[in-house]
Amino acid sequence: MKLNMLTTFLFVLIIVLGVVLVMSKNSEAQSAKKQFLSENVYIDPKGFFKIRAPEGWQIQEFKDDPRGKVKIICPDAYNTVLQVIGMASSFSNFEELFRDGEAAAERLRYKFNASITTEKTTFANITAVKMHFLIPGKLKQVQIQFLLGKNHYTLVYGAPPDKYEEFLSIATMSIESFEPILRDVTKEEAIQHTVASKLRTARLLIQTSQKEYALTVINEGLQLDPNNKDLIELKKQIEKNGGVNNER
Repeated sequence: MKLNMLTTFLFVLIIVLGVVLVMSKNSEAQSAKKQFLSENVYIDPKGFFKIRAPEGWQIQEFKDDPRGKVKIICPDAYNTVLQVIGMASSFSNFEELFRDGEAAAERLRYKFNASITTEKTTFANITAVKMHFLIPGKLKQVQIQFLLGKNHYTLVYGAPPDKYEEFLSIATMSIESFEPILRDVTKEEAIQHTVASKLRTARLLIQTSQKEYALTVINEGLQLDPNNKDLIELKKQIEKNGGVNNER
């Protein structure tokens, strides 16, 4: 009887170990798959950058945005995204960019009680601002910004905290494949890019109930483009305390 019980136990143990090994191999295979970058190089249609996305991740373009902008979305995890923006710079030098990053970090820290660190670093031998951002249980993000020529580049990887480390390696590989494209922009394009940035910032501020500061940003945009319909509509909604549509 004891022998039969031992035999049964060993049999079950062998089956369990076999299942564990198979699951482990499948997990390793899936992890290995996630480490590949696409063979195709994504070229920003606005002409600001190139980047290789993780294999299988989805590309979302913003054709109505005058800036070079793309979201690269992980299909295997909710809200796990790479985002790249290239635009005409509104900053005269790096220190101005760094101070702006610190001010933005302070606002986010105050509003969300978030853990944020901002530091000077280098990216592809270019002086850059690096920000780590964490809202416990909601979002973990790393952001890199730098200036090159007359252009301003932003690269972001974000994910829920429990998924962040899982996709960090492949996200980092993708970011490291980034190539800025130097291009001259006209004065009109520079204004369009700044206004688009003001519009996006205002929408985010409204979503976080910072309507007074959002109104300041909107008015800054309207000084550059007094007839901008999106900014005018947003201002009306704030003044009427109405709802605001999310970014398209």
